[in-house]
Amino acid sequence: MRNELFEGRKRMILSTISWMGGKNPFLGIAYITVGSVCFFLGVVLLVIHHKYGNRNNNADVSN
Repeated sequence: MRNELFEGRKRMILSTISWMGGKNPFLGIAYITVGSVCFFLGVVLLVIHHKYGNRNNNADVSN
């Protein structure tokens, strides 16, 4: 077994992130795209619900 002294430095990097989630921009772009699609579909479904949602409230239901 060799007994040598280490002459270098040691570092520990916990994370390297940017505003879009990391070094690779794909994940940040995917989050923004999916979030935008979900928001757009939510607005569309809300408009459809308010426009067509209350049509059968006064109908008589008989068994």
